[in-house]
Amino acid sequence: MEPKVQDKRMEKGEQTRIRILHAAITIISDHGIKEVSAAKLAQLTGVSKSNIFHHFKSIDEILYGVLHILFDELLEPLAREYRDLEQFLHQVGQSVFRVPEPYLKVFKAFFSFYHEGMFNPEYREALLSCTNKITELLHHQLNRLAPRPLDEKTLDSMTALLFSLMDGMGLHYLLNGNGQLYEQAWQLQVSMLCRHLAEDDSPV
Repeated sequence: MEPKVQDKRMEKGEQTRIRILHAAITIISDHGIKEVSAAKLAQLTGVSKSNIFHHFKSIDEILYGVLHILFDELLEPLAREYRDLEQFLHQVGQSVFRVPEPYLKVFKAFFSFYHEGMFNPEYREALLSCTNKITELLHHQLNRLAPRPLDEKTLDSMTALLFSLMDGMGLHYLLNGNGQLYEQAWQLQVSMLCRHLAEDDSPV
């Protein structure tokens, strides 16, 4: 086979894989993980069921492929370079509450996996891997951007607080759609965090 022909086939195959994975994200965000099936994926993508299993060995493999996409989307804003703590925290809020419509599916799908991870040990392990990475990134950014040096205990507490705020407010935003309310609540938290971290708590 000519190399160019082979390259085109590989490229087309990768495009088909991506279409299948994004169709799975749509199904998960609209109906939940348990509704993902070869029949529904075929209907959304126009790819036959047999061809779906040519690209993926099983539905589980598709679901783990979806998880990798979700992880990449969630981690990207946390890994950028920021000039100061306020800009970083503001951008984190933007990534949670000002999400373009196509990306809402990503967040809904991730929370669906979150729910299933309570009961499925394999999903739980994969989710813990992602949450550990998010924790590392938050910890790194707080340590780098805080206006004063922070001890490890304070860093761990601040990281846990920030992660909990992202999860809790993000979930409520997805449930009721009132992004403006939760963005205002986020900004209130940002102001308090920045003020707290700017304070010099060393003994007088």
